[in-house]
Amino acid sequence: MNDLAEWARRYVDMVPHVSTLTRLAGDARSVVECGVRGGVSTWAILDGLPPDGRLLSIDIDPDVPEMVPPRVRDDPRWTLLTADDRKVEWPVADLVFIDTSHEHQHTADELLAAWRAGARTIALHDYMLPAVEDAVCVFVRRCGWSLEVEPSEWGLAVLRCP
Repeated sequence: MNDLAEWARRYVDMVPHVSTLTRLAGDARSVVECGVRGGVSTWAILDGLPPDGRLLSIDIDPDVPEMVPPRVRDDPRWTLLTADDRKVEWPVADLVFIDTSHEHQHTADELLAAWRAGARTIALHDYMLPAVEDAVCVFVRRCGWSLEVEPSEWGLAVLRCP
């Protein structure tokens, strides 16, 4: 499979946000992605990431390598870590993308980890879920970050450091 749009249609919830993730990755040299599933977001990030960029994806599911397309698996800029993203130390990252449990405390923990990793931009999928929205709003209020929401049935929140 060589076409991101076609691959994204398999995971319909990411279709509206592929171009945004690609654009955000274009401004980053290091990215941490929390949650991979079928690799649509991973592929979109890799498409925007500069040739010398690095993407670390963290997912708790040991089957991720079999679920992502060769375009992702074969990209030398990509590293997959099978772990709970709250239990590992994240590298310094310009951009963090979060799409994991969608539970309030888990999302809050990931936002704190992204801040500690030095992220200047954080994107979160499924913003329309109340637990995710609440965790984001608390973080934005406490840290003074700006919030833009890309509408869709699921929503994508993009947070930027002041």
